[in-house]
Amino acid sequence: MTTAVRTLQVWNPAHGSVVGTLRYMGGAEAHAAADAAAAAFPTWSSRPARERSGLLLKASGLVSERSADIGLLPARESGKRLPEAVRKVRFAAEYFRWFAEEARRPTGEIIPQEMRSRRHMTTTRPSGVAVCLTPWNFPVSIQAR
Repeated sequence: MTTAVRTLQVWNPAHGSVVGTLRYMGGAEAHAAADAAAAAFPTWSSRPARERSGLLLKASGLVSERSADIGLLPARESGKRLPEAVRKVRFAAEYFRWFAEEARRPTGEIIPQEMRSRRHMTTTRPSGVAVCLTPWNFPVSIQAR
């Protein structure tokens, strides 16, 4: 038995035209995406910090280069003013750049304890998969952060 594919239309609130059609995704699809990300995580997290940093820098550059085109999407689907939408996309590029720089410095910290013979040490490393629900009014920058 074949199940019907449900779709949703995205309307431009400024003038009511259809921006596009999306496939409806529910809980099963969200779980499948999280499972795929979890399966990819060991490979990602075992890459050297410099390599992860380089990939994030590349993402930053691509998002920055394409910010005008990418900004059209949230402007059309949410009614956000185009300059503001493009600015939010540029924020996303800056988030990628900032995290790329942080990824190059996987530092730790030694935390003093009451007993001089003991110390606690922290390390920085990839910690796992995050599942995010994005608010309609900040669809790009919050995902990047």
